[in-house]
Amino acid sequence: MRFLPTNDAPAPQPRTELQRRYDAATDDRRGAPSPAGERPDGEWSPLADIHETDTALTLTVELPGIAPGRVSVTAENDVVTIDGARSPGHLGRTDGSYHLRERHNGPFVRRFRLPAGVDAGAIRSDYADGILTVHVPKAGLAARVVCPVTTAPEQRGGRIDAMPPAPEAGAARVRADA
Repeated sequence: MRFLPTNDAPAPQPRTELQRRYDAATDDRRGAPSPAGERPDGEWSPLADIHETDTALTLTVELPGIAPGRVSVTAENDVVTIDGARSPGHLGRTDGSYHLRERHNGPFVRRFRLPAGVDAGAIRSDYADGILTVHVPKAGLAARVVCPVTTAPEQRGGRIDAMPPAPEAGAARVRADA
């Protein structure tokens, strides 16, 4: 007997050009057949959501069955990388054969390019119930600094005099303090 899964959900809509550009800008899934699919190099990409508020970006990544010690979050060159590995033990039974196997094991990686205006030094992450949440605070707006423009008076012999007038065009400059 062969089990054939069915999907009664409506057919997926074609991806828009905007969605393709967004995926290219936020993720490095070269060759991935789907957002949560396995890549040709054997790595897989977990599902993720990105939420933005006025003060932060929040990345939420599904990592069920993975111990927190097997997950790494790094930020370098404006890219947040989440990587790790899931052991084959999460797959359950090893006797018999699978009719459907959608859960992935082995190494995984997901990369997100950070936009300008975030504080990469204050990124933190939490992991609970198979969900990794990465908090990326936005940087405070730089305060406007007013730098006064002053003129530097010419000093001679410890006293301040007015600047000498500029010589006329073609006139020779003569030193008067000799």
